[in-house]
Amino acid sequence: NMVVASDTPYLWFNAAEATFLRAEYELRWGSEETARSLYEAAVRLSFEERGASGADAYLAQTDVKPAPYTDPVGNYSATAQSDIGIPWANGAENFERNLERIIVQKWIAIFPLGVEAWSEHRRTGYPKLLPVPTDKSGGSVNVEQGARRLPYPVEEYQQNNANLQAAIQTLGAEQQNGDRSGDVMGTRVWWDCKPYNK
Repeated sequence: NMVVASDTPYLWFNAAEATFLRAEYELRWGSEETARSLYEAAVRLSFEERGASGADAYLAQTDVKPAPYTDPVGNYSATAQSDIGIPWANGAENFERNLERIIVQKWIAIFPLGVEAWSEHRRTGYPKLLPVPTDKSGGSVNVEQGARRLPYPVEEYQQNNANLQAAIQTLGAEQQNGDRSGDVMGTRVWWDCKPYNK
């Protein structure tokens, strides 16, 4: 396990993440040319922050795509969930593909911030993750989409039940088209509203 002391450095927010956020903004509401420039700058910053070289060669790789996965123990295998590459693709018709590029590279850049990476996935649907091999949720989670939230802790039921029940009703009212409902891990939160990626 990691040994963490009060003076241990910890990644909270890095320059690459800020630049990926700016790239996403530009892609959605600004200039595609600026979005591309920021995307490439963010990848370079991510390399720099990790002490790695070769960012320009990485950005130019046209033959790199997600690969199928086979568990080394042999219990699970899955096809690649996406065929997204690294280089930017110009044109408005590539909006969703370029959004996926931004988020996949951001996912890599913010390691090891797992909760933040999970939030990015829930917010955008990217990266397209492998489905779990076995549903151990009892049906409360769509295994292709994964857990969408954490259930409320037992203490809330014990010490704040009236407000908790109101919150659960609000969660239920926000669901769309067969989404899971109630205080379960498959219920989507208010900002998790983008249609699922296919």
